Amino acid sequence: MSETKTESIEEKKAEHLEKAAKTLTSLYRHMDKIRSARVIRKLEQLIDRIKDLRDTQYLFDSGEYELDRLYDRYLPYLDLVIGNYAEIEETGHDPSEVERVREKLIKAIDTLIDAILTIRDILPQDEISSAKAEAAARKKKEELDRMFPRIDEIKNFG
Repeated sequence: MSETKTESIEEKKAEHLEKAAKTLTSLYRHMDKIRSARVIRKLEQLIDRIKDLRDTQYLFDSGEYELDRLYDRYLPYLDLVIGNYAEIEETGHDPSEVERVREKLIKAIDTLIDAILTIRDILPQDEISSAKAEAAARKKKEELDRMFPRIDEIKNFG
Protein backbone atom coordinates (compact mmCIF):
# COMPACT_ATOMS: atom_id res chain seq x y z
CA MET A 1 0.00 0.00 0.00
CA SER A 2 1.39 3.39 -0.94
CA GLU A 3 2.34 5.87 1.75
CA THR A 4 -0.18 8.42 0.41
CA LYS A 5 -3.01 5.89 0.53
CA THR A 6 -2.01 4.86 4.06
CA GLU A 7 -2.01 8.51 5.14
CA SER A 8 -5.44 8.99 3.55
CA ILE A 9 -6.82 5.94 5.37
CA GLU A 10 -5.38 7.18 8.65
CA GLU A 11 -6.89 10.64 8.10
CA LYS A 12 -10.29 9.08 7.38
CA LYS A 13 -10.05 6.92 10.51
CA ALA A 14 -9.24 10.02 12.59
CA GLU A 15 -12.16 11.88 10.98
CA HIS A 16 -14.55 9.04 11.85
CA LEU A 17 -13.30 8.92 15.43
CA GLU A 18 -13.80 12.69 15.75
CA LYS A 19 -17.34 12.41 14.38
CA ALA A 20 -18.10 9.61 16.84
CA ALA A 21 -16.90 11.80 19.71
CA LYS A 22 -19.04 14.73 18.55
CA THR A 23 -22.08 12.48 18.20
CA LEU A 24 -21.64 11.06 21.68
CA THR A 25 -21.25 14.52 23.18
CA SER A 26 -24.43 15.68 21.46
CA LEU A 27 -26.40 12.63 22.59
CA TYR A 28 -25.31 13.17 26.20
CA ARG A 29 -26.49 16.79 26.00
CA HIS A 30 -29.89 15.69 24.72
CA MET A 31 -30.20 13.08 27.46
CA ASP A 32 -29.90 15.81 30.08
CA LYS A 33 -33.07 17.44 28.70
CA ILE A 34 -35.23 14.35 28.11
CA ARG A 35 -37.63 13.16 30.81
CA SER A 36 -38.88 9.90 29.28
CA ALA A 37 -37.13 6.90 30.87
CA ARG A 38 -37.86 4.81 27.75
CA VAL A 39 -36.16 7.29 25.45
CA ILE A 40 -33.20 7.61 27.81
CA ARG A 41 -32.79 3.80 27.92
CA LYS A 42 -32.87 3.68 24.11
CA LEU A 43 -30.34 6.49 23.87
CA GLU A 44 -28.10 4.63 26.32
CA GLN A 45 -28.30 1.55 24.08
CA LEU A 46 -27.46 3.69 21.05
CA ILE A 47 -24.54 5.29 22.88
CA ASP A 48 -23.22 1.84 23.82
CA ARG A 49 -23.39 0.74 20.17
CA ILE A 50 -21.66 3.91 18.97
CA LYS A 51 -18.90 3.44 21.58
CA ASP A 52 -18.51 -0.17 20.53
CA LEU A 53 -18.24 0.86 16.87
CA ARG A 54 -15.85 3.69 17.75
CA ASP A 55 -13.61 1.26 19.60
CA THR A 56 -13.69 -1.20 16.70
CA GLN A 57 -13.64 0.95 13.57
CA TYR A 58 -10.04 2.14 13.83
CA LEU A 59 -8.81 -1.46 13.60
CA PHE A 60 -9.92 -1.84 9.98
CA ASP A 61 -9.19 -0.06 6.73
CA SER A 62 -12.64 -0.82 5.36
CA GLY A 63 -16.20 0.37 5.76
CA GLU A 64 -15.47 3.94 4.75
CA TYR A 65 -18.71 4.34 2.78
CA GLU A 66 -20.86 2.90 5.58
CA LEU A 67 -19.16 4.96 8.27
CA ASP A 68 -19.46 8.14 6.19
CA ARG A 69 -23.18 7.58 5.76
CA LEU A 70 -23.61 6.84 9.44
CA TYR A 71 -21.68 9.87 10.69
CA ASP A 72 -22.57 12.35 7.95
CA ARG A 73 -26.20 11.49 7.31
CA TYR A 74 -27.98 9.23 9.78
CA LEU A 75 -26.58 10.39 13.10
CA PRO A 76 -26.91 14.13 12.31
CA TYR A 77 -30.52 13.53 11.26
CA LEU A 78 -31.20 11.57 14.46
CA ASP A 79 -29.56 14.36 16.44
CA LEU A 80 -32.02 16.81 14.91
CA VAL A 81 -34.97 14.51 15.65
CA ILE A 82 -33.88 14.00 19.26
CA GLY A 83 -33.46 17.74 19.70
CA ASN A 84 -36.98 18.32 18.34
CA TYR A 85 -38.37 15.62 20.61
CA ALA A 86 -36.67 17.13 23.67
CA GLU A 87 -38.14 20.51 22.75
CA ILE A 88 -41.66 19.08 22.31
CA GLU A 89 -41.39 17.21 25.59
CA GLU A 90 -40.08 20.28 27.40
CA THR A 91 -42.67 22.74 26.10
CA GLY A 92 -45.56 20.61 27.34
CA HIS A 93 -47.28 19.75 24.08
CA ASP A 94 -50.35 17.55 24.02
CA PRO A 95 -49.37 14.24 25.71
CA SER A 96 -50.73 12.19 22.78
CA GLU A 97 -48.54 14.21 20.38
CA VAL A 98 -45.50 13.68 22.62
CA GLU A 99 -46.24 9.94 22.74
CA ARG A 100 -46.62 9.75 18.95
CA VAL A 101 -43.27 11.49 18.40
CA ARG A 102 -41.66 9.36 21.14
CA GLU A 103 -42.72 6.13 19.41
CA LYS A 104 -41.29 7.33 16.09
CA LEU A 105 -38.07 8.34 17.81
CA ILE A 106 -37.72 4.98 19.56
CA LYS A 107 -38.31 3.17 16.26
CA ALA A 108 -35.67 5.35 14.57
CA ILE A 109 -33.17 4.64 17.37
CA ASP A 110 -33.83 0.89 17.11
CA THR A 111 -33.27 1.03 13.36
CA LEU A 112 -30.05 2.94 13.85
CA ILE A 113 -28.82 0.47 16.48
CA ASP A 114 -29.42 -2.37 13.99
CA ALA A 115 -27.55 -0.43 11.30
CA ILE A 116 -24.58 0.17 13.61
CA LEU A 117 -24.44 -3.54 14.49
CA THR A 118 -24.47 -4.37 10.79
CA ILE A 119 -21.67 -1.89 10.08
CA ARG A 120 -19.63 -3.28 12.96
CA ASP A 121 -20.07 -6.78 11.57
CA ILE A 122 -19.07 -5.85 8.01
CA LEU A 123 -16.00 -3.77 8.90
CA PRO A 124 -13.67 -6.78 9.08
CA GLN A 125 -15.09 -8.39 5.94
CA ASP A 126 -12.81 -6.52 3.53
CA GLU A 127 -9.89 -7.23 5.83
CA ILE A 128 -10.81 -10.92 6.03
CA SER A 129 -11.29 -11.14 2.26
CA SER A 130 -7.95 -9.46 1.71
CA ALA A 131 -6.23 -11.81 4.17
CA LYS A 132 -7.84 -14.84 2.51
CA ALA A 133 -6.71 -13.65 -0.93
CA GLU A 134 -3.16 -13.09 0.32
CA ALA A 135 -3.09 -16.54 1.94
CA ALA A 136 -4.40 -18.17 -1.25
CA ALA A 137 -1.78 -16.33 -3.33
CA ARG A 138 0.98 -17.35 -0.92
CA LYS A 139 -0.18 -20.98 -1.04
CA LYS A 140 -0.26 -20.94 -4.85
CA LYS A 141 3.24 -19.43 -4.98
CA GLU A 142 4.55 -22.15 -2.64
CA GLU A 143 2.92 -24.79 -4.83
CA LEU A 144 4.50 -23.34 -7.95
CA ASP A 145 7.88 -23.08 -6.22
CA ARG A 146 7.71 -26.79 -5.36
CA MET A 147 6.60 -27.77 -8.85
CA PHE A 148 9.18 -25.73 -10.72
CA PRO A 149 12.79 -25.15 -9.79
CA ARG A 150 13.76 -21.64 -8.88
CA ILE A 151 15.59 -19.59 -11.47
CA ASP A 152 18.75 -19.59 -9.33
CA GLU A 153 18.73 -23.39 -9.27
CA ILE A 154 18.33 -23.48 -13.05
CA LYS A 155 21.29 -21.14 -13.54
CA ASN A 156 23.47 -23.29 -11.29
CA PHE A 157 22.32 -26.51 -12.99
CA GLY A 158 23.98 -25.87 -16.28
